[in-house]
Amino acid sequence: MDEREDFHRWNERFQAALELPEPHDCSATRLEKYEAITSVQRDFLSVASTAARTLISELFLPAERKSVVPRQVGGIAGGRKLELHGILFKLADGRVARGPYQGDDEAAAKALAHELKSADQILKCGIGGVHVALQCRVDFRGFRVLAQA
Repeated sequence: MDEREDFHRWNERFQAALELPEPHDCSATRLEKYEAITSVQRDFLSVASTAARTLISELFLPAERKSVVPRQVGGIAGGRKLELHGILFKLADGRVARGPYQGDDEAAAKALAHELKSADQILKCGIGGVHVALQCRVDFRGFRVLAQA
């Protein structure tokens, strides 16, 4: 496995950072955990936002003209699902056939926002053994994308 593949092991990096010992009184331990979490979040956000903007910008181009060709992932709820750089991108699209939003893009976008808020609240609970994926929301050119490790 090369260094780039290892870099994109988002969830492993994120969970490892979260599992560092809880800092109590030691400011060095607190700083180490903060830097580990911040580092993976910063890297993920950079790659995810760049890729999401590219996916949105090239959404309506024919496949042969796209600069990146993501892997299609199944599922109908909430919109299109694509995988690129080890990240699952959920593009809010209420027009997906057989989808639950009956043509309402706004409802699909709200559902993705609520999915992110729910994961954030679960993470804040700090319940041992309960894990959530590293994720971010990208809004660009009127589209909403949820990126998940």
